[in-house]
Amino acid sequence: MKVNSCLCFDLRTGSIIIGSLEVVTSVIYAIVTTVLLGMETCSIPNLKDILISLVFSLIVLGTGLLLIYGSIKRISLCLLVWLIFTGLLIVLNLFGSVATSVNTGLQWTDIIELISSSCIEGYTVLVVHSYRLAALKDTAR
Repeated sequence: MKVNSCLCFDLRTGSIIIGSLEVVTSVIYAIVTTVLLGMETCSIPNLKDILISLVFSLIVLGTGLLLIYGSIKRISLCLLVWLIFTGLLIVLNLFGSVATSVNTGLQWTDIIELISSSCIEGYTVLVVHSYRLAALKDTAR
């Protein structure tokens, strides 16, 4: 399955926008995590979770930058790395949501959040995948 555009933008611009949004959100997340890390009220168990979140946000930052670079330069390997990482994140998010709902009980707001975030993430994957296919087609010529 593939698309021909990202909302009202071409696939290249859409991929750059997706990467830019990912970079911005991961930087904000890293800043918030660093502020939490600097708070004196953090206990040791929370410290571990905060460090994991910080490392995760830095990895997301790196893949977002790869997506931007790969989109600008038409490097399909960079796009593939982003696709694989994002696909893994979608699967982990689904498993995490199911595990959380088993422990705390399933609420309709959780279902709506899970469905909407999965649809948005799925669409971004579809846009980048379509752009990667177009870039591969162009380089084969």
